[in-house]
Amino acid sequence: MPNTQMIEDATTTTNIPLAERNVLEVLLCEPQLFHTAAEYIGPGDFTHPALQVIARHVWRLGSAGYLHMAELLAVEELADHGALLVDMAAVGKHRGNYGPTLTGAINHFVFRREHGGEIDALRAAGDDDSLRKLTELFRHHDRDVRGAGKTSSDSLVYLISPFSDLDPAVRQVRYEGACAAAAALSRNGDIVYSPIIESYPYRQSGQLTYLRALGFPFRDRLDRAILGACSSVVVLMLDGWDSNCEVQAELAVARELGLPIRHTDPAELQREVIEF
Repeated sequence: MPNTQMIEDATTTTNIPLAERNVLEVLLCEPQLFHTAAEYIGPGDFTHPALQVIARHVWRLGSAGYLHMAELLAVEELADHGALLVDMAAVGKHRGNYGPTLTGAINHFVFRREHGGEIDALRAAGDDDSLRKLTELFRHHDRDVRGAGKTSSDSLVYLISPFSDLDPAVRQVRYEGACAAAAALSRNGDIVYSPIIESYPYRQSGQLTYLRALGFPFRDRLDRAILGACSSVVVLMLDGWDSNCEVQAELAVARELGLPIRHTDPAELQREVIEF
């Protein structure tokens, strides 16, 4: 398992467009998907200088059928980007879910290419109403590209976060963190479900003993039923998230269902806007 701090540092980088990182993270871990990406985008679509250099060599090697980390690390022009390459590969491997992640990232690229003028105008306005319009504009585009006749109910986001701990103060901090994250996601237009927020009244009323008596099979069925109705998953990286058994169980179900999974730092989520 990659170092947690490295994952946090990678996912909270604010000056690198998330979609650009996601494409490279996937291709570094799953080179077989290169031709899927190359059908829609190329190195010229990358705007970040470092990622543009990396993408140029990824496309060169991928087109020749030699896309491997060892080949990239041997490129002299990429000598200064070795740490970034290793970092992106580690984050990509940890997240997994390569196909859906690549699809979502490509949709961002295509949307940015087709709606550049509208994006610039809405971002220049800089108000909440403009952000909501930009978010909705992308959601309509994303649904159209995926082409499955989806409705707005498909935008349900499942928020995974840790809770269990022997210290009640830690549990309270984690509950408040889940509430803050759900509120931040909702401001971006998402419909959010959090099992921590949903079960908190049971814990406060003393009914948790009854729920525990139903055991893991019940919780697993409940997770599957709700995750099956969701379009994506957000993992809130509160302290202890990567060693929490409940978080890992929910992630396993999400991966089994093929849902896009995004890891996010709680501090960054408060400032987060959709990146184009």
